[in-house]
Amino acid sequence: MERKTYTIADKKFYQEELVFGQEVWLRDHVFRGKAVSALSSAQLMTMLQNRGMTFLAIILIEEGTTVAQKLMRRDETLDELVLKSYAEGIRPLENWLTANVRPREVMEYVHDFFVVNPPTNLWLLADATALTPEETGSPSVSSSLQMVT
Repeated sequence: MERKTYTIADKKFYQEELVFGQEVWLRDHVFRGKAVSALSSAQLMTMLQNRGMTFLAIILIEEGTTVAQKLMRRDETLDELVLKSYAEGIRPLENWLTANVRPREVMEYVHDFFVVNPPTNLWLLADATALTPEETGSPSVSSSLQMVT
C-alpha cells in the first residue's frame, strides 16, 4: 500500500488508501451523494474550490495518529467506540487547513489521492446505479459500473 507524506506549516500528515469510514465522510460531506464518476473536470474543480478543505481534512491523517483514531471515539455512556461526528472529526482540522494550506498544494494532495486509492477502493464514490443486476442481485439497475480514475 502506497503512502504519501506532507508537511503543512509545522505539522506532518500522511495519506494512504481510504477506509470505509473516510469514504462515508467523503460521500456525505464532500460529494454530497453525487457519483465522482459522473462529475466533469469542471464540476470536480468547483467542488474542490468549495469543499477542498473538507476533502483534505478527511483524507489527511496527522502523523502519530492512526486512521481509526481519526474516525473513532469512545462513548463513555455506551462504553463503546463510535464514529466521530463531522463537528468533532473533520471541522477542527478543516479550519486549521484553511489557515495553512496554499491553493497550489491542494492539487498535489488531490493527485496523490487518486494515486494511493485505486478505483476499486472508491466504490462508495462510484455510481451505484450503474451496477449490473448480477453485482447487486437486483434487476432494477443499469449495466455498467463507472469507477473513479
